[in-house]
Amino acid sequence: IDGGSSGLHDEKNDSQQDQTNKNMNPTSTQDQGTVITLPKVNSTILTQIINFMKHYNNEPLHPITAPFQGSKLSDIITQEWYLNFIQSIQEKQLIFQLISSADFMDIESLLNLGCLVVSTDMMGKSAEEIRDILKIEKMSEEEELKAREDHGWMFSE
Repeated sequence: IDGGSSGLHDEKNDSQQDQTNKNMNPTSTQDQGTVITLPKVNSTILTQIINFMKHYNNEPLHPITAPFQGSKLSDIITQEWYLNFIQSIQEKQLIFQLISSADFMDIESLLNLGCLVVSTDMMGKSAEEIRDILKIEKMSEEEELKAREDHGWMFSE
């Protein structure tokens, strides 16, 4: 497997036609197997995904279920490798790219792990802090009135 910026190269040339492949653009090349273009996945994130999948193949991530057994990531993820893997990604932007790529590639376990990181980061935060984390602009007065009318539960204290 070659995770260069041009795509993912699988020398076995017998990849399964699953949801992941539907999101990708496979092309055959003579003597090189199948090259799968991943236009929404950069090489840094692809490297992380490959590391995740290699480990997952030997030790699948336990399902993440609610209610959580605590409020810290280490309370919820008990498998040390996965905890170290996700905690090694320090930049929020990389976590969001990992989530987006896992969604694009239909890797549910990685998607769930990434979303868990974001959700535990948001626990106990104010709406303003969450807006900052997610880079959501503050609503205008008109937008807020409409949102309160349509989704009053969001504003209840």
